[in-house]
Amino acid sequence: MATPGTQLDRIAIEEQVSRIVAELLLELGSHRLPQEVKPSAHLERDLGLGSLERVELVQRISAAFHTTLSDRAAAEAETLADLL
Repeated sequence: MATPGTQLDRIAIEEQVSRIVAELLLELGSHRLPQEVKPSAHLERDLGLGSLERVELVQRISAAFHTTLSDRAAAEAETLADLL
């Protein structure tokens, strides 16, 4: 069972990742709205992120959290929740 602190941490992480995605979408000139950025969002179908954009997203998430996501995890992720 998750503790209250753990739940808050997960929410904060989801919010930060959502901001990172929204910023990337804006930079790419995407017509998608920030409301569409949620953990269940499909990276390609819902957000329009192809393989190159996905690599950029993974790099930004890795930098923001001072960690490294494996190439395999990044390649196989279909939704934001998969990256979380």
